[in-house]
Amino acid sequence: MWIALLAAFGLAFVSAWAFPARLQVPLFAVGLTLILLGALLRRYCWRTLGEYFTGDVRARQNQPVIRSGPYRLIRHPSYTAAMMMFIGIGFALGNQVSLILLTIASIVAYGYRVKVEERVLLATIGDPYLTYMKECKRFIPYIVCLVALVLATPAYPQSTAGTAATPIKLEDQWTSALVRRDTKTFDRLLAPNFVYTEDAAVMTRSDVMASVTGSDHVQWARNEGMKLHDFGDVHVITGVLHLKGKGDKGPFDRRYQFTDTWQRRNGRWQIIAAQDYLIPK
Repeated sequence: MWIALLAAFGLAFVSAWAFPARLQVPLFAVGLTLILLGALLRRYCWRTLGEYFTGDVRARQNQPVIRSGPYRLIRHPSYTAAMMMFIGIGFALGNQVSLILLTIASIVAYGYRVKVEERVLLATIGDPYLTYMKECKRFIPYIVCLVALVLATPAYPQSTAGTAATPIKLEDQWTSALVRRDTKTFDRLLAPNFVYTEDAAVMTRSDVMASVTGSDHVQWARNEGMKLHDFGDVHVITGVLHLKGKGDKGPFDRRYQFTDTWQRRNGRWQIIAAQDYLIPK
């Protein structure tokens, strides 16, 4: 578990796997709550078991079956508390992979320890513990299924191309849409209040949509030297857009230095602002 914990802290610095910004504070609060409740429950178990609370797996011939306190409800509340604390740390770290790692590690580690411990208790105490096993659940019923369901639910919806693709890939979709004069792609990629600046001209979203099918017909387009600047739910991409085509004044071959700003909005990447500068030949 401690190896998994160290790895989780290291992974927490990978911003690509961070929770969405709007969820970080609420999930941090969830994590702290789980840590606190787990610590309180584990202390309650320690006080309930008294001398029978041990750090390693052991049992005595005259050991009674404890059915008081939290042991009235489930057989292993102490291990449940430990799992709550580790999963709480995963939430508090604000990273999806850290949460998954600590959840799986705690379930596997404590699940294995419980099996070993129950074999020892059955061999030592016998029928009284077997009866207790039949009357009480091992952990909180269905908690493992619930955790698996939560982990199987993606933090970001994956139902559209704008969601699954990263902004770098969406930049290439932009250039392809220019050649195809594909207004549907631009309608998907452009945020509602998108603003575009080209040299000294400022254009609105509707202006850009109209220009896609305007007099300039782009026949070839390519992005060059793109660099991603990651600010969490905002990505800034710089690079050069190379265009070839025909317009009112005949064929053109242009290269634009661009700065595009993308924002993850409700789990979906959209471009909110763009600036192009025509590079002189």
